Amino acid sequence: MARIIYTPLRASTPTISKHKISIPSSDLSDIKSNFDSCVDDIKKRFAYVDLFSSPESDPDEKEASQDILRYQIVSIDSLLDFYMHQILVYGLKKMFNDEWAKTDPYKKMNIPLGTVEYAIQNPENTDWIEEIINQYKNKDSFMHGNEINKVLNYIGVSLNDIADCLGDTPQDLSKKISQLYNRRTQIVHYADINPDTKSKKPISKSEVVDFIDLVKKLCDEIYNAVVDKDATS
Repeated sequence: MARIIYTPLRASTPTISKHKISIPSSDLSDIKSNFDSCVDDIKKRFAYVDLFSSPESDPDEKEASQDILRYQIVSIDSLLDFYMHQILVYGLKKMFNDEWAKTDPYKKMNIPLGTVEYAIQNPENTDWIEEIINQYKNKDSFMHGNEINKVLNYIGVSLNDIADCLGDTPQDLSKKISQLYNRRTQIVHYADINPDTKSKKPISKSEVVDFIDLVKKLCDEIYNAVVDKDATS
C-alpha cells in the first residue's frame, strides 16, 4: 500500500516590490546666491561705522559705531550657521536620492521606530525623510569649528582639503572659526562686557573685516567642494 505523505503548506511571505523614491533637492546656486547677498548686506553696515566713528563724531555716535560692529559679528556667525544647515540638508538629500555616496555618519543616523513604521506603511510618501532631516538640522548650531567639521564629515567633504585651499592647517582653520563663535557668544550672552572692568570689550573694524573674510572664503570653498561632488558623483 502506498504511503501518503502530507506536507504542511508554508505561508507565503508577503513581498513588497522595491521602487525608487526620491525627494526634491535644494538648488545649490540659490543657497550660494542667498549667502553672497547676505554677506553684502552685512558689509554695507561699514558705511555707518565709518560715519559714526569719524573725528567729528560725539561719544554716543562712536559707541553706536562699536555696536554696529558687534551686530556684524553676530550676523556673520549666524549666517555661517544658516549656510551650514542648508549645505547639510542639500547633502543629506543627495545621499538619500543615491546621487552621492552615502557616508558613515549618514548611515548611522538615528530614526525613531514610529517614523520607520510610517515609512513602511506609506512607501509613496517622503514626508518622513523630510521631517527627519529637518529635525536633525534644527537640533544643533553649526558655528564652532568642531561643529563645522561635523557637518563636513556628514556630507563627505574633507576639512583638510578646505583648509589646504585656504592656505591653512585644519587645526588653525578650526581655531579661527571657534574664535568667531566665542566672540559672538561674548556679545550675545554677556553683552560684550568684560567681567573685570565692567565695561564693554573694545572691538575694531579690522577685527570684523577679518571675520567676515574668513566666513566668506570658508563658505566659498565648501561650495566649490560640493560642486565637485555633484560633478563627480
